[in-house]
Amino acid sequence: MKDLTPSASVTQQMIDGWKQQYGTVAKMTVKENGETKVVYVRKPTNKEIDFASANLTRGALTQYGITMFNTCQIAGDKLVTEEALRNVGQYMNEMIEAVEVEFEKL
Repeated sequence: MKDLTPSASVTQQMIDGWKQQYGTVAKMTVKENGETKVVYVRKPTNKEIDFASANLTRGALTQYGITMFNTCQIAGDKLVTEEALRNVGQYMNEMIEAVEVEFEKL
């Protein structure tokens, strides 16, 4: 398990450093067991996407999102319930920036 900086200790200077280091960074606010928790995630690398995608070939869509979240969380509070992990996991694809591509077969 990673040793994460708790959300209450995260500063704007840290966020700016993460943006410089990782590019895209996001903050997620999660309600879990009546508590508000905050987590910070970064954009995954291609290698990390490939690793997590192995879950997709087995039909484990939920596990894909959880793997992406666990890999990319850089700070924040620990999520303990499967429901919270499942819900944040489904947002991880939004960290992958899409680009417009035109394809023309010749």
